[in-house]
Amino acid sequence: MRIDLFGPPRLFRDGEEHQHPSRKAMALLAYLAMRAGEPVTRPHLATLLWSDTETDQARVNLRQTLAQLRSLLGPAARGALATPNDQIILDPARFDIPARAALADGPAAAELAASIAAGPGFLEGFSARADGFDGWAAAQRHMLDVRIADRLERSGKDRLAAKDPAGAAQDLSLALRLDPFREAAHRLLMQAQAGLGRSAAALAQYEKCRAVLKDQLGVEPDAETRALAARIRATRLAQPSVPEPEGNGGTGNIVVYAAAPQGAGLTELHRGPAVATLQAALDARRATPSRMPRVVAVWDHGDDTRSRAEALAALALHQGDGLVVSPAVFRGFRDWSPFTFSPLSDAGQGHHLLTGDMPRHRLQTAPTTSSPSGRLSAGNSVVVLPFHDHSPDAGRLNLGDVLSEEIIARLARFRLLDVAGPTAGRTCRALGLTAEALNERLGVKYCVDGSVARIGDRLVVTYSIIDLTEDRVVHGDRFDGRFTDLFEQQSLMIDRIASSLFNRTQQAEMDRLAARLTNDIGAYELYLSGLASHRRGGISPRNAHTAVRRFDEAIALDPEFVRAHAYRLCAMSWYDPLDAHDAAFRQIDHLVRLDENDPEVHRIAGALHQIAGNSDLAVAHIDKAVELNPSDAYLLASSAVYRAYAGDGDGALRQIERAMTVDPFLPAWCVEDHGVVLYANGDFAGAAQSLRRLTTPSPRALAYLAAALVAQGDTAAARNAVARLHAIDPDYTRHQVMQHAAFRRAEVRTALRDRLGQAGLS
Repeated sequence: MRIDLFGPPRLFRDGEEHQHPSRKAMALLAYLAMRAGEPVTRPHLATLLWSDTETDQARVNLRQTLAQLRSLLGPAARGALATPNDQIILDPARFDIPARAALADGPAAAELAASIAAGPGFLEGFSARADGFDGWAAAQRHMLDVRIADRLERSGKDRLAAKDPAGAAQDLSLALRLDPFREAAHRLLMQAQAGLGRSAAALAQYEKCRAVLKDQLGVEPDAETRALAARIRATRLAQPSVPEPEGNGGTGNIVVYAAAPQGAGLTELHRGPAVATLQAALDARRATPSRMPRVVAVWDHGDDTRSRAEALAALALHQGDGLVVSPAVFRGFRDWSPFTFSPLSDAGQGHHLLTGDMPRHRLQTAPTTSSPSGRLSAGNSVVVLPFHDHSPDAGRLNLGDVLSEEIIARLARFRLLDVAGPTAGRTCRALGLTAEALNERLGVKYCVDGSVARIGDRLVVTYSIIDLTEDRVVHGDRFDGRFTDLFEQQSLMIDRIASSLFNRTQQAEMDRLAARLTNDIGAYELYLSGLASHRRGGISPRNAHTAVRRFDEAIALDPEFVRAHAYRLCAMSWYDPLDAHDAAFRQIDHLVRLDENDPEVHRIAGALHQIAGNSDLAVAHIDKAVELNPSDAYLLASSAVYRAYAGDGDGALRQIERAMTVDPFLPAWCVEDHGVVLYANGDFAGAAQSLRRLTTPSPRALAYLAAALVAQGDTAAARNAVARLHAIDPDYTRHQVMQHAAFRRAEVRTALRDRLGQAGLS
């Protein structure tokens, strides 16, 4: 049996969770668990739990509570609770008690500390409503926090010495979450971030250290910390025009090996910054596939022996042809990527295949600038950062991302509030921007940041609103309840956020948008798992099949889950467009009627109508999606392209400019759509200029670039663009471009087809 004391106390028997409705029974279980094996006297327990009750009555209460505890433990625990004389003893051999294990040293102490630190604290959210017990719980929590933070700080220091800055940063961040006053841990984390090439994040960490020491203790960082910050500032390289993501595979180094066909060992192909090195490996593999039957990319730990061993282990899992990436590389790119990945196998232990370049997709946040020229209004403007998910499950979309996206969608409905788009928030999080930098680069006045933790069917959401111009917290709150309360909590949270920013008068609009997605926790988990395959891992037929299966399973649990139905159609279109098209038009109008206020349903309806050539209906649906979520740059860019297809050039330009305003970091797909809109308007020079900004252009972007260059008379440059396109996808044809170029005017379609032919695209 297991007794979990992180969060409200819970008992697990045969893997099933059990709790008693009596607070005192659960408090007694927690206390005895932490003192397992020690005799505890009845008078001590009576005083601990009923200090304000007469002695005799307190003893009676204890007897009743002890009976409740025996009932909770069940028949299988007979003998686990001994009561000799006037004492009570819990047998430690009968229970797994992680909180006790956290106090002991052992070979897995660091791993246990990290798993505990990422979740709720000791008895967090629980009170016995007894001063004696609650005071003991607070002291115990502090002792555990100190012990766990000590271990994590030591582990971070050891990992840093072993040239594992990514692992060190993870441990040290968790240590500082528990104890933000550890100046040595701040210093080590700065070194780890600098080692990962994230000098901006390292300097932001210094500012956090300085602020917490000044505000809470009234002191400045010591000389060693100040000197470290000065060294990082002095050696900081010029910021790249296109920043890479944070994470294990982002700004660090990647080493790529090739395996000889006859097993003659490994050859190092490339080594260097992650994005550039993976792109070079992908390009080389496309150009000379016969000489590289198997290639593998691993995280560069600065230890060639270790990297080579990881490469051999990864290749041992894969006997076929392809570019294999290690789990560390995939983790670094899965949420922020110009690349598409596919699971190596169901038992691939986290290894993935790099299958190509990421197609245009709303979750491709890769920015094309780190210093936006556009800014939001200086008044009531806000950016919502992706909430930290402290309980991520493998195989599902980060719940914090989903929550922040929903908050943005609803806040954007308030006309008095200027809201940055979700991709802008994700870019800000990836860059690790300070409050000052957020205000400087985006122009926003407020920032909303928070976290979410899922513990069984319980959900804990915390958030704060920060005034970036004054670097102070305006408002903060916490929600703690059942998962089934999630959507009510969202509405209440948004209501309070809006109330904190201005005197709103649009309650009716908010009520209209407060619809529940589903009441079934299992269906929602499957929906998130489907989104993980559909959106995060990159679009591929295999991922799309997996997504459809997950959406089907969600629908089986909740047949009225409208968004799951809509996303199922969207995922199907990636591998079975004809069947998806037929099924979609049997369902989509019905889904829109069922939930006319869901922007995602309208987005998918618009895409389906666009494929069918119903451009007026496509524009109508995408405009409704924009009306419901006016701060989503992806929806605005889609609206611009649909208008361009329909011949509304001025409307297309207005919408694409709005998209570039709500996300001034200009994600790659936004710049690509800008080029398409300019091409449709006959501005071929502008289209070429926009499309050339892309460091990792998609085949579609290169096709439009080639057409724009032919229109300007530069056929040689156009043929070079097509050569780059064929290096990415040798089988790409004009047909694939024209399939989606749904221009209403026949002469525009004909001219595009002819220009692509002149550029060498067959």
